[in-house]
Amino acid sequence: MWNSFVKEDGIATKTTAKKIRECFNDNDYNIYFAKVNYIDYSSDTSLISGDRINMYMIPFTKKKKLANENEARLLVHTDSYPDNDDHIDINIDVNTLIDKVIISPKSIHIKSKVE
Repeated sequence: MWNSFVKEDGIATKTTAKKIRECFNDNDYNIYFAKVNYIDYSSDTSLISGDRINMYMIPFTKKKKLANENEARLLVHTDSYPDNDDHIDINIDVNTLIDKVIISPKSIHIKSKVE
C-alpha cells in the first residue's frame, strides 16, 4: 500500500466503522458512511435504476482496478450552504476516532520528529 500512495513521508490512521459513526452522531449534518463499491464501468449497471442514475451511489463508486484501496467514504449533506465554497467544518473528537497512527516505513522526516 505504501508504494501506491507515498513517495517519502506519510501516515495512515486506524479506526473502526463503529467509531466513525459515533464521532459524527452529534453533528447538524446528514452524514452518510459506506464502503466504496469497485466496478467495471463498461459492464456494471449497479449505478442505474431503470432509466435513472443513482446519484447517491456515485461518490461511493470507483474503478475496479483500485479495489486494493479497500476504501470507505463519508458524504456530508446539508440544506444550507457554508460561508465558504470549499469546505464544511465538522467537529469530531479525534481521540475517540483514531485507534492508531501508522508511520510509513519510507518516512525519514516524520520518524525523526516522533522518536
